[in-house]
Parts: sequence; structure tokens; C-alpha cells
Amino acid sequence: PGKGIWLTGLLGGLASSTALTLNLAGRSRENEDYASDFTLGMVLSWAVMYVRLYLICIFLSGALAKPLLLPLLLPVVPALAYALFLKAREFRNHSQKSADFTNPFKLLPAIKFGIVFTVVMFVANAARVYLGSGALLACSFLGGAAEMDAVAFSVIDMNLKSGLAVRELVLALLFASLANTLTKGIMVCVLGAKSMRRPILPAVVLICLVTGGLIGYYLM
Repeated sequence: PGKGIWLTGLLGGLASSTALTLNLAGRSRENEDYASDFTLGMVLSWAVMYVRLYLICIFLSGALAKPLLLPLLLPVVPALAYALFLKAREFRNHSQKSADFTNPFKLLPAIKFGIVFTVVMFVANAARVYLGSGALLACSFLGGAAEMDAVAFSVIDMNLKSGLAVRELVLALLFASLANTLTKGIMVCVLGAKSMRRPILPAVVLICLVTGGLIGYYLM
């Protein structure tokens, strides 16, 4: 488990860092001795999410490679730096752990995530329909709370077909990523073991500060 959890974070970030966070937060209640490992796995998945999102965007539109380089890859720096800090601290501690890991393919976390995803995406799409394109940033924030890929597909499609300005596209992705980070932090604090709340907060704060700074820069 000590080695497998952080690898799970790296691979899970390629699919859905939100779903992975929900799953590991739930498992931390059953295996609190591994709270620090779960935190490390989550933070790594958050970093991988940004890289995955960047690669998806430039695959869909190569012209976005340069405009999205800073907005999507800069938040990776504090996430990886904090993950390295957690790993170094864990290496120094050498604490003895016990675990009772069972079936890794639990159905309940997947059902919970599916419900959350459906509700948030319904609200986001309803806002887009009733509030119009002028509410793009609000819709992106709501959509990003559940999943980043859906927001990315939407704004890139608007960029290619409706002429959405690159600046607006970048801001939409930044607002979505800010909401996504906040959502995952809340998941950990509410659903995870109490011992995970303190170590996860620096990751949330660091990523949100960098993202907020980028939002301020692009709003100027």
C-alpha cells in the first residue's frame, strides 16, 4: 500500500482526479494509518490532471499549445513541490502501519461520484441554457466542480465553431480548475479521515493561490 497508493494517484489522475479523490478519501476512514500516503496520492493526481487537461486541449486544437502553457501547467509546480515534501516527510518518519485493504473495485464510491457528477453537470448546463453565453465563467465554475474534461470540450468547441476568444477560453478553464480544486479539498475534509484535513489544506491553498493569481492576470 505505501508504494501502490502514490502510483494509484499518478495513474488515477489520467482518468479522473475527482473520482480518485472521492475514493481515497473514503478509504482513509478504514485505513487511517495511511492518511499521509492517501494525501500524497491525491496531490499527485491533481498535478497529473492539469497535464492531462493540457494534452487534451492541444490535441483538440494545436493553436492552443502556447496560450494554455502557463495557465494549465503552472499550477502543477506547487502541487508537485508539495507532493515531494510529503514524500520526504514520510521517508523521515518510517512509521509502522497496518492496513486492511480489500476489493479495490468498490461500487459505492463510483455510484456516489456518478450522482455528484450528474447533479453538478445538470446545474452547469441549465445555467448555460437559461443564463446564456454571458454566464460562461459561472457555468465553467459549476461544471469544473464535477469534472474538468467536460468544460474543456465545451469551451474548445466554442472556440473552434463560435469564435470564442482565447482569453475567455483561458479564463473559463481557470475558473473551472479553481472550482475543481476546492471541490476536491472539501471532499477530503468531509469524507476523509480527520488526520487528512491538515495535510491536504496546504495543497488546496497553494494551487488556489496560483490559479487565483492567473485569473487576476488574465482579467486585467
